[in-house]
Amino acid sequence: MKYYFLADVGGTHIKYALSTARAKFVFENKVKTDHKNIIKQLKELIKPYAEQLKAIGIASTGVVDNQRHKIVYAGNNLEVLKGTNFRLLAK
Repeated sequence: MKYYFLADVGGTHIKYALSTARAKFVFENKVKTDHKNIIKQLKELIKPYAEQLKAIGIASTGVVDNQRHKIVYAGNNLEVLKGTNFRLLAK
């Protein structure tokens, strides 16, 4: 069975879950956000499930440029997210 890895990247925590196609959560958890290494942190969270994943969904505060796959505005509390390219998770 293939799963979906879902993550909500926030200023304090990254909340993440593994879900079936019918939105049944297999598990959910949260970790403290590492502002300096968000992509690396997400890759480490995804790694144990990579072979079982159909897709990855990321939610984040701010404005995302869908053409460049980057956060272009993240507000005062999460300015560190500006420029984050979540497409790097596919590598």
